[in-house]
Amino acid sequence: MYYKYTSIAFVQVCREEKRRGEVAAPLSNVLERVALYTGCSISTCSRAEAEHQPRKTRKKRSDALVLDGFDRDVVRRTVKDMMEKRKCVPTARSVLREVKKIDFPRKLTYMKALLKEI
Repeated sequence: MYYKYTSIAFVQVCREEKRRGEVAAPLSNVLERVALYTGCSISTCSRAEAEHQPRKTRKKRSDALVLDGFDRDVVRRTVKDMMEKRKCVPTARSVLREVKKIDFPRKLTYMKALLKEI
């Protein structure tokens, strides 16, 4: 049903252009011309155009959370030790500080993700 209204708006604009002898909207402004011909607003035409464009995808890191079982166990034991013996709540920063003593190769954001995973 919508296509009928679009067709009527398109025909009316074309007739008006024919009567004037010139293009109703400048050729350089595509969205303005589409809005004029379809009877929709420019923002509606812009949204419709954006829906049909391919979306950009982000590449995933290849080294995301790749640790062997030994390193995971070291982190797990460190967290358990902090909770039981020291009676403190282990944060990602405090766990990282403890594990850095034994040459843990990662940074804080990696530690946060690892603690969520454990």
